[in-house]
Amino acid sequence: MYAVFEFDGRQFKVAEGEIVKVSRIGKNIDDTVIFDKVLLIGDNDKIHLGQPYIGKAEIEGKVLEHAKDNKKLIVKYKKRKDYRRKIGHRQPITNIRIEKIRIS
Repeated sequence: MYAVFEFDGRQFKVAEGEIVKVSRIGKNIDDTVIFDKVLLIGDNDKIHLGQPYIGKAEIEGKVLEHAKDNKKLIVKYKKRKDYRRKIGHRQPITNIRIEKIRIS
C-alpha cells in the first residue's frame, strides 16, 4: 500500500515503514504526526483518488529526529565585473517514519 500526501506545499509518495524528510515541524521526538491531506491511495488493484483530497483518509507518522539537510551551494557570478559570491545553505528538516495509512 502506498499513498501520496501534501504537506507544506510539496507532495510526497510514501509506503508504510518508509522514512520521509519534510520541512522542520514543531513536534518533539517520538510524537505522532497525522497528515490528513491525502491525494491518492494505491492498494494492490484499487486506487482511491481524491478531488483534491480523500475525505476520510489519513497517514500516521512518528517523528524520529530533527536535523539539517545536505548543503546547497549558491554561486553568483558576473563576467568582467570581478564579482563572485559563494553562499551555502542547510535547510532544517524533520525525519518521519510512516506507521499507518488509513482509509475509512
